Amino acid sequence: MKKNKLICIGSIGKPRGLKGEFFLNSFCNPPKN
Repeated sequence: MKKNKLICIGSIGKPRGLKGEFFLNSFCNPPKN
């Protein structure tokens, strides 16, 4: 899972504050609900 996150972060670049982190999380792991 850590590797996946690293890949996602590397693909997008550096997160921009909380919004960046939230967007990164959503982009890497989209909600399944």
